[in-house]
Amino acid sequence: ASTARSTITEPGFYQFALAPEDDVRTVARHAADEGHERALALVPEGDWGSRVFDAFRERFSVGGGRVIDYATYNSDQHDHRGPIQSVLSGYPGNEADFIFVAAAQPVQARLIRSQLRFYRATGLPMLSTSHIYSGSPDPDEDIDLNGVEFVDMPWVVGNGDFLASRRAEAEQRYGSTAKHYKRLFAMGMDAWKLTDRIAEQGLRPDDLFEGMSGVLKVNPDGTIRRYLAWAVFRD
Repeated sequence: ASTARSTITEPGFYQFALAPEDDVRTVARHAADEGHERALALVPEGDWGSRVFDAFRERFSVGGGRVIDYATYNSDQHDHRGPIQSVLSGYPGNEADFIFVAAAQPVQARLIRSQLRFYRATGLPMLSTSHIYSGSPDPDEDIDLNGVEFVDMPWVVGNGDFLASRRAEAEQRYGSTAKHYKRLFAMGMDAWKLTDRIAEQGLRPDDLFEGMSGVLKVNPDGTIRRYLAWAVFRD
């Protein structure tokens, strides 16, 4: 959705979504945990970009961090030199620890990363959300994203025999649907799990579940918040 979520507080009513705010809060929390205190931000114009930026700034400030500068870019264009030059105008003198880049599609993130390198910001770590990753390894296309850190679902980036076997089983049973719609598939599994729990004993505030779309937490207002996994592009 391109507009902010509304919350309906009713007994027995729960809201579960793949909200970009969940991605952003995980990025901000991780940055704070890594000791980062000063951020630059580059987000797309429009409602989606505003939602993402507000959530990032709010959560990052909880850990004592602050956004020292930000800019918006037109996601319909390929040349982002104006916003990039604007947000980098004080770097490295402003001593930013990293730049948070929100991109709704992988192609945007690749372009922005390439242009950041052109303006000699190679030493500035770039952190982003799951939207910069297609969901499948693509070394040729993603070469410009080398070193970029991002959040995503355990179902998409998690390791281990359990996840590997479940993914293989899903692709064998549902074919290309499970492969091309990984995030929606993970959401469906978690929705089923939550529904089972509601039917058995209900949900209580602060309940936690290890889900395929993230660690799920039940908020007092009935919304389900997701905490995502951390990943990095390498080779």
